[in-house]
Amino acid sequence: MIHDDDVFQYAGQAPAAPARERWRAGLCRAVDGLMASAHGRDLLRWLLQAGLCFSAASPGPAADAGRIYWEEGRRHVGVAVLRLLQEADPSHLPRLFLTRKEDDDARN
Repeated sequence: MIHDDDVFQYAGQAPAAPARERWRAGLCRAVDGLMASAHGRDLLRWLLQAGLCFSAASPGPAADAGRIYWEEGRRHVGVAVLRLLQEADPSHLPRLFLTRKEDDDARN
């Protein structure tokens, strides 16, 4: 299995290998499939929320270092989901926000 450890690519990085490109294309197709249903969009919203993508850390002098590292690890995963959403289709993220009320209303 190919893992996506290089969430933040840097300038001059070698191009992706064909196997990695196929793997990423498959992930993008999976995201497209999730975006096609209200339940799939719910899962993506939950992943972004669980990944602390839209919250800020405010560590003070007495902050527990372990908790800070834990939350940053969660953010690393959340950012990977954000990048995958953007890679699959730049309109996916705005659609997640714009369809939330419709998806909630459809379930109720």
